[in-house]
Amino acid sequence: MNQELIYFLAINIVCSLVFLYLLFKTITGFDSANQKLYFSLVLISHIVYFIVSAIWILIYNDIIPRSKESMRGIDILMYIVVSYTAYFWCLLTEANQDSKIIKRKDIMFYMTAPILVYSVFYTIAASLDFSYYIDNNNQIQNLGFYIVLMTLPGFYMIYCVISVYIKTRKKAFMFRRKMYHQIAYPLILFVTGIAQSVIWFLGYKYPILAVGSTFGVILVYINHLEDLISSDSLTGLYTRYKLNNFIRRKLRKKEDVYMFISDIDNFKGINDTYGHSEGDKALIEVSKIVAEAAHNYDKDIFVARFGGDEFLFFESFNSEEDVLKFVDLVENYIRENSHLDFCKKIEDDSLECLNVSVTIGYTKFTRDKSLPDMVSEADKMLYEKKKERKNAAHE
Repeated sequence: MNQELIYFLAINIVCSLVFLYLLFKTITGFDSANQKLYFSLVLISHIVYFIVSAIWILIYNDIIPRSKESMRGIDILMYIVVSYTAYFWCLLTEANQDSKIIKRKDIMFYMTAPILVYSVFYTIAASLDFSYYIDNNNQIQNLGFYIVLMTLPGFYMIYCVISVYIKTRKKAFMFRRKMYHQIAYPLILFVTGIAQSVIWFLGYKYPILAVGSTFGVILVYINHLEDLISSDSLTGLYTRYKLNNFIRRKLRKKEDVYMFISDIDNFKGINDTYGHSEGDKALIEVSKIVAEAAHNYDKDIFVARFGGDEFLFFESFNSEEDVLKFVDLVENYIRENSHLDFCKKIEDDSLECLNVSVTIGYTKFTRDKSLPDMVSEADKMLYEKKKERKNAAHE
């Protein structure tokens, strides 16, 4: 058994073990059912690819009896596995974007049809002795046919990249960042796939694509773990962990940055009167609208859930007047766009409703103040505003 064969098999075994571990962690750890399903399918299809690839190299080296039929059969299987891997990745990308595509049977049919047609077409072509294969002189026959076939997995990967770019380019950075690592995987496959083709044509059979795909999937998995600790599970906004990292970065820059804190008006009343499940609905609604309001002003504003019903966000301004305009803009936007009202029947069977609104306080971000100090200053302004509004309502 030559050294090249040993390296090839060893790399495929190691990659398979890595994917088996990731599969176990995915099944026991992912929150979203769709993400768990499609990422598991991606991992399983990779494991099958590594197994098929190992069988291919054994046939290529005549450890398993080599013939035109055996080479052609394993090539058919390899192509189908690669195509399905690209297809499952495409679905995972849509699931990560919470796309409606995976929820609509008509669109899913059009997504699935190409891979089914190509698989049948390739199988028929192989039976008619028309498909590509590597002959006994290690030369690829019908190379053009192979290139045509590889357009299908290429199509799925290109679709993923374009879909992510189109759907996230106008969103806030916090949402764009979560999706950009989805683009890294097909790009890594593209580079390592070309590298493997070049090296194989030079006569060296090393599984560079296996290493590249493993690196790409690990990168995606690490980013998923980072998202779990960086994103609040209820609202999807940044957590305190990400907030502390953001503040450390801001301390290195010389900018007039203001920290804003928003608080849901009468949130305790919502919890006490309507229950904590309704309070959670209010948190989700308000967090979404707070982020929308802030990002309408600047799509890269950092927004985090600080705790309870309090949200923090940061922005640079040249004057106090601009700060006040921004606060009014956000408060008015939330007041006008919140569609979540809480109503209860009172003694005469009429409805008493509570509208969802927020109050915002702020302070200037400076290096000589700690985060608790700045939150305390902004909180003081916030509760003074609440008090003024209550007094004005009772006059």
